[in-house]
Amino acid sequence: NLGDAVFSSYDGTVVFIGKELKSFGNMVLIKHDNGWITAYAHLGDIQVTEGQMIAKGEAIGTIGNSGKVNQPQLHFQIRKARQPVDPLQYMS
Repeated sequence: NLGDAVFSSYDGTVVFIGKELKSFGNMVLIKHDNGWITAYAHLGDIQVTEGQMIAKGEAIGTIGNSGKVNQPQLHFQIRKARQPVDPLQYMS
């Protein structure tokens, strides 16, 4: 739902906040240990800063409709060594 909190999936460091990738709107990238990165896009509000250490479960922003979308949503992506990975195999 629009405005619901978005939480970090794991401990890490915020390495990017921006909207330069227009189709993704407001986006946050968090770098985790061993080359893992998580991406959270189409955010409404962003509640973190670049360089900030984040704990698993910490709020990073809110569900929004920024970028090229017609309704509120979250685009969540996991990357390892710059390659997208299916998040379902890591979520429980």
